[in-house]
Amino acid sequence: MIGTVEKAVLAACCAAGIALLLALWQPTGQLTLEYYRGEALKYARMIERGEEFKVSLPVAVERGSAVVSISLPNEEPLIIEAPVSRLRIPHPDAPGGLLYGEEKEWSHVRSVRVLEEPGFLLVEWIPQVEVAESSCGGLRVVEVRVKLFDVEVELLEPGGELHPLRTSKLEYCRAYDHERDGAVSVNSTLAGTFAVSRGEALRVTVMREEWG
Repeated sequence: MIGTVEKAVLAACCAAGIALLLALWQPTGQLTLEYYRGEALKYARMIERGEEFKVSLPVAVERGSAVVSISLPNEEPLIIEAPVSRLRIPHPDAPGGLLYGEEKEWSHVRSVRVLEEPGFLLVEWIPQVEVAESSCGGLRVVEVRVKLFDVEVELLEPGGELHPLRTSKLEYCRAYDHERDGAVSVNSTLAGTFAVSRGEALRVTVMREEWG
């Protein structure tokens, strides 16, 4: 027969053994998710730097579109819809939330974010919007530049590489004989304002950085 003291010792040993097994098992799953997160962060930072990289995970390319709108008083808005892409990495334990970057529709600087949706990690370019001035033959030109991100392939297998290929441009240019205040929006979110005076010009450039 096992005495009371022996039973207590046995129960304590069993409890300790179970706790040890859980401690050994839980970090394994956590490390797997953390590895995926680390890879997604690496991809995001390489895209931010404009540098080619090799993937170690299966990566799908999810396609969508961005809508750039330029509005001025008493004019039909200039609306440009351009294709964009983001990287989608499956992982069953991804809970959701923002891991890196900012939750906004546009940025003044080159920025990429990493999001989690249930079951996936997403690497997503934030549309870059810049309002600046230049001159052409003594003429003041208001420059509105929008840069987007697109990937030509549909799927990257482990060991595949992704690198910048080219930048395509769509330009709109107009001179004005009266003063106008304008605004640029990305996906219906205001991203900047500008003013064009008499004898000045407005140039809108939508650039699409293409990778493959």
